[in-house]
Amino acid sequence: MLAEERRRHILGHLNRFGTAKVADLVEQFGVSEMTVDRDLNQMVQEGLIEKVHGGAVAKHVAEIPYRERFVQHQAEKQTVTQRAVQLVKEGQTIFLSAGTTITELARVLPKNGLKIITNSLPIAQELTLSSENDIMLTGGTVRRYAEALVGPGAKSALENEYVHLAFISVTGIDLEQGMSVYSESEADMLRHIIKAARKTVLVTDSSKYGQVMGPVVFPLDSIHVLISDDKIPKSYQSYCQENDIDLITVSVKTTSNNKTQNKKELAYA
Repeated sequence: MLAEERRRHILGHLNRFGTAKVADLVEQFGVSEMTVDRDLNQMVQEGLIEKVHGGAVAKHVAEIPYRERFVQHQAEKQTVTQRAVQLVKEGQTIFLSAGTTITELARVLPKNGLKIITNSLPIAQELTLSSENDIMLTGGTVRRYAEALVGPGAKSALENEYVHLAFISVTGIDLEQGMSVYSESEADMLRHIIKAARKTVLVTDSSKYGQVMGPVVFPLDSIHVLISDDKIPKSYQSYCQENDIDLITVSVKTTSNNKTQNKKELAYA
């Protein structure tokens, strides 16, 4: 394994678990302690990690509170969610993850005919006041910065539900590392959602690409559909095509659709 590839694996481990011991990395990669130490020093110089006695930890990412994130990239969020809502059909059960982009989606959903499950406190409040859909708020522990419910109580809400579509958003998307969020508790909840839903739709704007913002949820190829503004880098477009992900891009200026999809017709029933 080349040094660059080994460092990518180390970074992925740190983003997922937060910490790694030198002894464990030596055993995992079959290299010397000196080689691992050289890798870690290089990653420190690149600003990717921090070294501690006997190992390394993921570099802390300063979390932006939900209310501050809500006003960022609003034009892009409104544009992509107007396209995302077109995937929803009457009678479906859908899941809406916590996040400012999905809150925008909640605002444009049909006002009746759906069962909507969410772990987002703002989304539950929005839908309760503005629609006649069947709304289910998961239990769980409140994560204040995200205004979201997480933990075993939140995950158990999906045990007996058939979820046609799960709409999710994340804070970072990287081709090598995957989708990331600020906390492990949020990442754990999203992993559970992706496994439980029949189809998962990632709704995002182009500011998220090339970012690793915390614990990794899953590789990008674990989703079925990606909806983005049309500033998505070409490398991500190629990745979607190679990994059978239906990519839908939308122009923010004209709000017209510029879709790149598989030849097969999408079926979200």
